This record gives sequence, C-alpha cells and structure tokens, in this order.
Amino acid sequence: MTVQRGFTCGRGTVFYAKNELRIGRNVYIGKYCTIECDAIIGNDVLIVNNVGIIGKRDHDYRKIGVPIRFAPCMQDKDYNPPS
Repeated sequence: MTVQRGFTCGRGTVFYAKNELRIGRNVYIGKYCTIECDAIIGNDVLIVNNVGIIGKRDHDYRKIGVPIRFAPCMQDKDYNPPS
C-alpha cells in the first residue's frame, strides 16, 4: 500500500490488497471502513464512516431480482458467468 501526503484514516479501518493499493493526496477515509481490493484512490477523495469497498470478484450483481447477498459468488468453482 502506498499513500501520499495528507492521507488521514479513522480508527478501525482495515486495508487488504492482493497486489496494489494506491492512495492519493489529501484523502480521508472514515472510521470502521473496509478496503479489500486492488485499487487506486485519487486525490482529494472523502470516504465516509462504515464504507466497504470490496473486489470485483465477489457476488454477481448482474443477477436481476436476486438480492446481492444471495447472488452466486464469482469465486465459486461451479460459477457460470452470464454470457
């Protein structure tokens, strides 16, 4: 993880990036956030408290009418992506 000048983070925030997480200048990330993905967060960004940003390989949001918590997980070995 790399951060630039002016980065502030609230308590209880968790970071994980498999490969790379870059945070720009003057970024504020609030309390109890979870950033679990490879990402680039640009300059002058404000992320409020209790926000979760997760990777793109999670649940399939394209399943119309299915709540995200019940959508298929894209990491499951039997997952078949829609064409």
